[in-house]
Amino acid sequence: TAPQLFKTSPPAKGLDASTDIVALREKLASVKKQLNDANSTQGDVKYVEEDRKIQVRDSSSITVRIYSPKSTPKDGSPIFVVYHGGGFCLGGLDNEAVLCRKFTELGGVAVNVDYRLAPEHPFPVPVYDAYDALKWTAAHFTELGGNPSKGFLVGGISAGANFGAVVTHLYRDDKLSPSLTGAFL
Repeated sequence: TAPQLFKTSPPAKGLDASTDIVALREKLASVKKQLNDANSTQGDVKYVEEDRKIQVRDSSSITVRIYSPKSTPKDGSPIFVVYHGGGFCLGGLDNEAVLCRKFTELGGVAVNVDYRLAPEHPFPVPVYDAYDALKWTAAHFTELGGNPSKGFLVGGISAGANFGAVVTHLYRDDKLSPSLTGAFL
């Protein structure tokens, strides 16, 4: 079970110049997968997951994982753009899988963003990825099954909350639509 995962793990040491980021990412991804598996819906799954590659401003591509309810409301759904935590250098699409799945249970569509990580991609690249994914979602709102009158949310946990706060201001200042209706920080 999920609590047993932590009983056998020693405390993590702090990050420093000697930290093997790749090994740490692999370890955390493994633990996160086990936690997601332990919290996965048993029986009839009520959502669909789809990974898509989207282009960002430097002509690179990042992955977004779209979680949609199997039974999409006829009048559309709210959309929630989600950024994972991980101190800007750890994490990935599995970090916020449970949050995204829960949002689909409320009838919403979640767009989970796999922004590029530091130190390989230093500031401002991850912020640009986060913002470009938000703009991509806005441009594909109807295609994704969204209805702006039901809500357009953005946010995340930890570093993801930071991105959520930053991109809400960029989006507002650029006067884009549909309008954002909320932030989960």
